[in-house]
Amino acid sequence: MNTPIVILCGGLGTRLRSVVSDRPKPLALINGRPFLDILLKKILSFEAPKIYLSVGYMADCFEKYLQDFGLSEKIQLIEEPTKLGTGGAVNFAFKFINTESLIILNGDSFCDIDLRKIENVGSKFRSSVIVVNSVEDTSRYGRVELDENKSHVCDFKEKGLHGRGLINTGIYYLLKRDILDEESYSLEKEVLAPLSKEHKLRAYISNSEFIDIGIPSDYEKAQSFFRNI
Repeated sequence: MNTPIVILCGGLGTRLRSVVSDRPKPLALINGRPFLDILLKKILSFEAPKIYLSVGYMADCFEKYLQDFGLSEKIQLIEEPTKLGTGGAVNFAFKFINTESLIILNGDSFCDIDLRKIENVGSKFRSSVIVVNSVEDTSRYGRVELDENKSHVCDFKEKGLHGRGLINTGIYYLLKRDILDEESYSLEKEVLAPLSKEHKLRAYISNSEFIDIGIPSDYEKAQSFFRNI
């Protein structure tokens, strides 16, 4: 791989605090090990040039984590000065990383895909790319609608739509030219949605299992899922 990877770890994790209150969400324990361990083990197999953790809330926990994890030459923290939102965090990361593209992942979800394929699609078409995944019920996540060729996103639907459909996995190949030069904003609403309206956001369809630990019930499901693989 040639593209640096940024894992967004700055969220407050308010919906998970009833079961995980002593650490940021990406460090929540899954069968005794931090969830971030699982993500990093997968990501390191792709041999990206550099991995960055974009952190904010309880940033000191990530500093301690990396000291224990090692690989300081490969993994680096980017600490947000204030709560920036997903779009603001990506914009802030581009200021530290001198490349025209980044691969972005959420630090609280897992989708078992080959990131090199996402990089290939983005590089080939010189386009930002979003990974979408089919789930039984899209009501908690919102729904992603594709064009008739299944190659581009044409719309993002709000949460609440029940039934099977495609969701945003929080994995992206993003070009710097597509990112707003603003301090704090939502990536999906203020970058991805406008790109989809202009037919400029390519979709990569994943058929992998999608795991999100954002709420207590899904956090519990993750314990069983990772125990069995």
